[in-house]
Amino acid sequence: MDGSHWQTDICNLGGGKWRLIIKCQESPEYNSIDVMEEGKENTVDSPIYGGKAKVNFCSPDERTFNVVAKTEQFGTWTWNETYSDQGISITVKAGNNTNTENWCRSVNEEGFFRCIDNEGAYEYIKAQGEGWETALADAEASLRYISLGGDSWYFVETMNGATNTFKVKMDEEFDYSIPGWKRKAVATRYIYSTTI
Repeated sequence: MDGSHWQTDICNLGGGKWRLIIKCQESPEYNSIDVMEEGKENTVDSPIYGGKAKVNFCSPDERTFNVVAKTEQFGTWTWNETYSDQGISITVKAGNNTNTENWCRSVNEEGFFRCIDNEGAYEYIKAQGEGWETALADAEASLRYISLGGDSWYFVETMNGATNTFKVKMDEEFDYSIPGWKRKAVATRYIYSTTI
């Protein structure tokens, strides 16, 4: 359906099981959630297959899915999904017909992020003589972006039990002021950085 907005969420649940969530903004009747087992025939009743179907798939590598679906309504379909940083290329074959779709990747930046590694940060802060380098040892440090619409965001940082909230625009300087640390900073889609 040209011009429609689809979202897919594929999650490896482990043990050969995968969860597939499909959503269509314009046609919610196609929305579905299925859990299937790789390399086995899975019986599903899903609107994306026109109802009942037997689906078998394999993932030969981390960027590819090969699927065969035998549907009651549409017959047998085969398709190959190839994932890249740009999105998904899907080639579908049904009977004598072949269709290739290219889906562009859309990144949702809003979310919650936890710091899991701060390599070199302790030494960096200590060398500046700021006196708060122990804050970097906080295993509960987290960062959250909340969209305010357009390119405006709340940047919410929690460290050592204190939460600081800043209203920011992406890629523009803002006053990053917390006790013992006053700097100009830039919130970007790629990395959080401070300027001295």
